[in-house]
Amino acid sequence: MVLTVLSVGIGYTTSILVARWIGPQAFKDYAVTIASISLLSTLAEAGVGKFALKYIPEYQSQKAWPLLAGFLRFSIFAGLFDKPVSRVNCCLWGNN
Repeated sequence: MVLTVLSVGIGYTTSILVARWIGPQAFKDYAVTIASISLLSTLAEAGVGKFALKYIPEYQSQKAWPLLAGFLRFSIFAGLFDKPVSRVNCCLWGNN
């Protein structure tokens, strides 16, 4: 609870400082970009974390190593490719 409140406070303070530093028009572009990144990051995750919590122990107990290796390959791909591509697209859209 304390960490959540602290995190929200730091985020709010950072937003105020950034708004004052870059001005109203640029802050509008910044806010749209951050909101888009947040939305796309949520969609890009696509339940991989919950899947991992449920199936990795099951794969290990059944010694289903090919399934475990496939999941690990997919999650590495998703982490290294999908989210950075989403962020670059948001930044490009924010400049238009």
